[in-house]
Amino acid sequence: MNKKLIMIILLIIIYSLSIWAQSYQDDPEYQKLLELQAQAAEFYENGEYDKVYELLEGNSGDALFLRYLSSKQLQTAKEYLALAEDNKGQEMFPEEFAAASEDLVSAETTYNAFEYEQSLEYSNKVIQECLKFKAVLYILAARDRIEEVDTFNGDETNPQEYLNATESLDMAETMFLDDEYEKSINYSKNVIFELENIEPEVLALVDTTPIDTTPIDTTPIDTTPIDTTPVDTTLVETQEPDKAVLPKYYIIRLIPGNRDCLNQIAGYEFIYNDPEKWQILWEANKGVLKDPDNPHLIHPGQILEIPAIGDEVREGTYIPE
Repeated sequence: MNKKLIMIILLIIIYSLSIWAQSYQDDPEYQKLLELQAQAAEFYENGEYDKVYELLEGNSGDALFLRYLSSKQLQTAKEYLALAEDNKGQEMFPEEFAAASEDLVSAETTYNAFEYEQSLEYSNKVIQECLKFKAVLYILAARDRIEEVDTFNGDETNPQEYLNATESLDMAETMFLDDEYEKSINYSKNVIFELENIEPEVLALVDTTPIDTTPIDTTPIDTTPIDTTPVDTTLVETQEPDKAVLPKYYIIRLIPGNRDCLNQIAGYEFIYNDPEKWQILWEANKGVLKDPDNPHLIHPGQILEIPAIGDEVREGTYIPE
């Protein structure tokens, strides 16, 4: 093999390693690259150019970089899917979760088959599919932080920061509805940033618990013997018909000319099919409303939980066609 060409390949490897050296000293894949570099350099110094060629064949700089990149992206995809699984992602978005799980299997299969470019594509699909759920988590965290600040009137002590935070939350919800999940996440993060230094004043608390003055119960103890007749535990087999699965969560939509409201949502056939049952939704979701006492103040992007009111089966999130 041409000596000059071998030298160029070695330089590519060394250059690639120098790029990653600062961040991945403890990474197993990076250590493999170091070992390959050392072995190739030793063959080269001894003039064993054919061995260098055999070693580097199929492991040129571009291939090494692609292998390394696909390895890191596969790890990221696993972390994203684990985050979704740990936080009810399968329950809230069952279709997206199933698709991401299948793509992760494909990413691992193609990586193990040395098809690094295909593995990278599958890993990127997993990450994109999980971004939707990650954006939901950030929106919920941002809402929780604003609600926490509301409990000690943080909007009065830090009005500008509070205003910035509420505007960022509105943008996070808007971006979510536009499928701009990364932008939504960034706006939600800004909510946390704006409110991170707002804390309640610490005051000395006085125990005001009233003294229990309830009279002691002096009723004689019932000494009637306990009935020890065995209970009939024979099971009666019942066959329940298959039930349609209804959504457990609903994302409030911005519908021009016909805006979502609780009674309209309750009237949807897949919710309760009865507008008069809007109060059930209100009571179950006061914790996510900006003003819990005002059932009319709801916003696009907010996620409502739909309590079961009978024996219906509810799971997943309603996504319009």
